[in-house]
Amino acid sequence: MKVSIISVAELDGGLLTRWRALQRFNHELASPFFAPEFTLAVGAVREDVRVAVLEDAQHDVVGLLPFQQQWGHGEPVGAPLSDHHGMVCTAGLRWSWEHLLRNAGLASWRFDRLPLSQAPRGACVQAFAPTAKLSRKFDHFSASLGPAGAACLVRLEGHAARMADACGPLRFYPHSDASDGLAAVLRLRSRQLRRAGQRDCLNEERWLHALLDHLLATESPHCAPRLSALYAGDTLVAAHLGIRSERVWHRWLAGQDLQWEEYWPGTQLLLRVLHTAALSGCDHADFGRADDGGESAALVNASAPVAEGFVAGAGFATAFCRVRREGPRWLRTLPILQPLRPLVQGIRRWRQPVRR
Repeated sequence: MKVSIISVAELDGGLLTRWRALQRFNHELASPFFAPEFTLAVGAVREDVRVAVLEDAQHDVVGLLPFQQQWGHGEPVGAPLSDHHGMVCTAGLRWSWEHLLRNAGLASWRFDRLPLSQAPRGACVQAFAPTAKLSRKFDHFSASLGPAGAACLVRLEGHAARMADACGPLRFYPHSDASDGLAAVLRLRSRQLRRAGQRDCLNEERWLHALLDHLLATESPHCAPRLSALYAGDTLVAAHLGIRSERVWHRWLAGQDLQWEEYWPGTQLLLRVLHTAALSGCDHADFGRADDGGESAALVNASAPVAEGFVAGAGFATAFCRVRREGPRWLRTLPILQPLRPLVQGIRRWRQPVRR
C-alpha cells in the first residue's frame, strides 16, 4: 500500500470526487465530519492539516485520512470539535497503521470516535455513540422510544405549555442566518459548561471560532451547518449549531438558558429539530457529545459502535506518548480519586465565573 502525504491545497478535483465516492459507498462514513468540505474548512484556518492518501497496487486511491499535527503527534482533523474520526476508504480496507504513521512522520495518532472496523488491535476500547433512527411520521419515531421515551414526550408537552404560560408562545426556527445566532449558541453553551465545571475549548482555542465562521459561510449538501433556535415570547431559551450531511443530522454545539431549565428548553429544541431533520430527508441523527443535563437521552433509540484510543509507532517516543496521552485519563478513573471530583469542578467554576 503506497502512502503519500499532501496538504489541503493539493486536494484537486479528482481527489475530491474520489473522496466523495468513497464516503458515499461506505455506510460507516455518513457523518458530515467525514466530508471533504469539513477538512477543507479546517485547512482554511490551520496550517498543519495534512491528508494521507492510500493507493493500491493499481495506483487507485482507496483511502484518505485527514489529520492535524503538533510536535510530531497527530490528532483528528478539527479536534477538539470533530465528533467522528477515521479513514475515508472502501469498506473492508486493511492497512498498517504503523506504516501509515511512519510515512506521515507521526509518533502517534489519537482518536475517540473511530469506526470500529478501523480500530487497531490492542490500542483502544469500544464505546457506543448514541443515535436516533428518524421517521417522517412522528408517531413511528415516538413508538420506537419505548416507555422511558414516551414518558419523556409527555413531560416535554407539559413543560412546553407551562413555559409558554410563563414566558410567551414558543417559536421554533430550524435555521437562521442571523449574524448573532452563533454568538447566542456559544454564550448559552459556555454558561452551561462553566456551571458544570467543564472545559470550554472554544474559549481556549480561538481558531475554532474562525472554523465555525468559515463553515457558516459555506453551503454544501455534504456538510451544512444549521443554526436552530427556540424562543418563548421574545426570550431565547435554547439555541443549537448542528451540522448535517445528506443522510445524517449531527447534534453539535448546544446551549439553553439556565433561567428556564426546569422546562427542559434544550430538549424541547432538540425534539423539534429531530422532526425537521426527518422531514428534510435525514434517516438518523447523531447525538454527538452535546449535553443538556440528561433529558435528551430518552430520545435515543439506537447506538453505533466506535473505538476510542490511540495508535503509535515503535520506540521510546511511543512509550512516552502512551504515558502522556493515557496517564491523565487513567488517573481520572482511579476510585480513590473520585471523591475529589466535586472539589475540582468547584474550583473550575470559581476560576471561570459566568459572564453576565
